[in-house]
Amino acid sequence: MNQTFTGREARLHLASEVAQILRNHSQDEQLHWKGSTVDLMEALHIAFLTNTLTNDEGQYMSFTAIVQSACEVLHVRMPRNPYKYAAQGRQRQGFRNRPYMDRYLFLLDNNPHPLWQQIEKN
Repeated sequence: MNQTFTGREARLHLASEVAQILRNHSQDEQLHWKGSTVDLMEALHIAFLTNTLTNDEGQYMSFTAIVQSACEVLHVRMPRNPYKYAAQGRQRQGFRNRPYMDRYLFLLDNNPHPLWQQIEKN
């Protein structure tokens, strides 16, 4: 792929991947999130902040609605406070604990769908 993405383009790309998961997949498909809950909540919050995810009636989805849908499809127990998990992710520092968006941007250079690297189908 080797296309350089800006931060905004990468966030919109992530939001598009999240939208595809929510619209095109169901709980019955047995998809499972392999990454950490913090990574998932951070990714979902980034997608939420783009204001591009809409429900069936064309209204912007709330962060809670996005989390509920994603947790259902990806078979993840919904955290009591997903905002806290998302904030934890953004505050990570250092080489081993980089924020999800930093890692997503890095992976996006060689993979058109980096979010799917953390999803497996049983």
